[in-house]
Amino acid sequence: MKTAKKYFIRVFIAVFVIANCVLINPNPLFAEPNGTSAAVTNNASLKPSPGEIPEAVKGMDTFVAENDVLALYMNSTLTSIAVLDKRTGKVWYSNPENLNEDKVASGANKDRLKSQLYLTYYDRNGQKKIYDNYYDCIKNGQFEVAKIENGVRITYHVGKMAKGKEDIPQRLSDKRFKEVFLENDKLSDSDKATIQKRYTYNEGMKVWIWVTTGGDAAVPNVLKILEKAGYTEEDLIRDNREHGIPAYISDKVLYTIPVEYVIEKDNLVAKIIMSELKYPQSYPLTQLEFLEFFGAAFITAEDGYTVIPDGSGALIKFDPNYRMNDQYYAPVYGDDKSILAFEKRLQAEQILLPIYGQKQGNNAFMAIIEDGETLANITAYRAGRLNSYYSVYPTFTIVAMDYIRLGDGNKTSSIPTFQQKIYRGEIKIRYAFLYDDDANYSGMAEYYRNYLIDRYGMEKAKTNENIPFYVETLGAVKKSKSFLGITYSGMVPLTTFDQARIILNELKSQGISNIKLRYTGWFSGGMAQAIPTRIKPESVLGGSSELKKLIEYTANEGIEFYPSIQFMSVRNDENGFSKYRDTARNLDDRFSRMFIYHLVTFGKYSEGFVISPNRLPTIVDKFLKAFGKYSFNAVSISDFGSDLSSDYNKNKLVTRQDALKIVSDQVKKIKDNVGKIMVDEGNSYAAS
Repeated sequence: MKTAKKYFIRVFIAVFVIANCVLINPNPLFAEPNGTSAAVTNNASLKPSPGEIPEAVKGMDTFVAENDVLALYMNSTLTSIAVLDKRTGKVWYSNPENLNEDKVASGANKDRLKSQLYLTYYDRNGQKKIYDNYYDCIKNGQFEVAKIENGVRITYHVGKMAKGKEDIPQRLSDKRFKEVFLENDKLSDSDKATIQKRYTYNEGMKVWIWVTTGGDAAVPNVLKILEKAGYTEEDLIRDNREHGIPAYISDKVLYTIPVEYVIEKDNLVAKIIMSELKYPQSYPLTQLEFLEFFGAAFITAEDGYTVIPDGSGALIKFDPNYRMNDQYYAPVYGDDKSILAFEKRLQAEQILLPIYGQKQGNNAFMAIIEDGETLANITAYRAGRLNSYYSVYPTFTIVAMDYIRLGDGNKTSSIPTFQQKIYRGEIKIRYAFLYDDDANYSGMAEYYRNYLIDRYGMEKAKTNENIPFYVETLGAVKKSKSFLGITYSGMVPLTTFDQARIILNELKSQGISNIKLRYTGWFSGGMAQAIPTRIKPESVLGGSSELKKLIEYTANEGIEFYPSIQFMSVRNDENGFSKYRDTARNLDDRFSRMFIYHLVTFGKYSEGFVISPNRLPTIVDKFLKAFGKYSFNAVSISDFGSDLSSDYNKNKLVTRQDALKIVSDQVKKIKDNVGKIMVDEGNSYAAS
């Protein structure tokens, strides 16, 4: 039977991320839904049911679902939702119910208040564009609604759906004109007569030419005739090319995004079904903001704050008198090392847990990003910035982008390059609703702690007066040396195995117990560790014989010994490392490098290569075989808990969400084979 996991995670994986919060001070083109996420019980639109809507639930006209704790309602025109908490009577809205009272937002920002999705994409020229699903979808009725079990599914078609005159062939040879129109049995005589009025025949060129006079009034009718005739986009490209017209099809710049809302016990679960998301390849969808205004507090709110998972947690306190255009924006689990950053100005704490929330008087909501969290950035801002609401929400990177930089040293240019394959799982956010004494940041911390206990089978750590005492020693470093005037690189010991034993013995003599030793830089390159497929203790530290003495000493003295191993990056080419085989790739197909950023200049300098997630299972298997030759029963897998990167290798692409699964599996494999593990920082998946 496996040993139950402990959650003294405040040290290792920061379960109590918000336990010590600080204050941020004021200074028909598409297939029907196939039900892959939930059973579709009614493909027809939900019928408005005003008779079932409580008076307290404003702006909703459709009852969706309910259980003993929650009831879900919808506005069938705006597709906004409302969740009624039956325990308190509090109603949580996806969009502000009092948006007409907003005196700050105007123009596009006013429309944005009615949106559930905000899209960023790039056009053919590499220019950034935006859509919101109110102005570019809901307003035009470009959505379908279906009832699903305990919820509702809304499929949005965001962007341009209709065809235009650019989809009509401007020139056709006499042969093609007869094939497409005059000799086409699918068309009536009336259709053929209409077409002949819209084209004129040039006898000299033997070509039928589209008549441009008369405006666009005839365009819709001609498009219908083309559809009836079976004229395709491939036909248009071929006919345009034949007559020297650029083979251009009017891109619809249309995004199909299925969204689901389901109530589960005392939670609302919101999903984006990525397996059914569609977008034109020429217009990659780079970012998607989801439910920006869910639970957003109005500017007049006083008793409350926004909770963001910045390091140990932070609060953005409500203050209607404070005005500043600041915004919090940070990636969950830190930066993707396979996206090159030439400089790094933001020195924020890494987000270890994919959570956020907001307190409003005696009520609060807490959001947990359950799936797709590696693609998320947490965004939060104060009321008065773009609108009158305090808001916190996730922004998801759908298609990663970078630039290929070209130049001769004097002049440079940049060409955008995009991720070729996207994550096709789910984006899933679970909203929990707290009240009374639990409606605060400590209540959120407790809720998330219990959530992790239930999800990962943890047990509460037993507390006693014998608090663990952690000691870290550094082994060997590579340094320039000289022999007979010849300079070479050699290893220099910082703490030998024997010295580590002396240090531990001294600590015990001073009455210190429950010691846990982490030893870094002890094998194959020391602090500049090689790929851990072979274990060779550094000879300058005492080699294998002295290491075995240290292992024996710690075992006899009841000291937990955690030799530290790095898996996610490598700083030298020992142990058979090959950058062609083992290194992840950037979007421009260069090798991904690990960088350190200067605190003053913000510039970067290289610290090694990023290991491809594809290679981790093989590396870990080889490591375990070599590591098993020693009598270790604990290990520090330092960067497995802090670093998470994609591999944009076009032949073996691994998204960041795929990498999370790979890393989680390796953590479990190591724990099953070794025993106790220690990680740095501790992104939430390290608890698995």
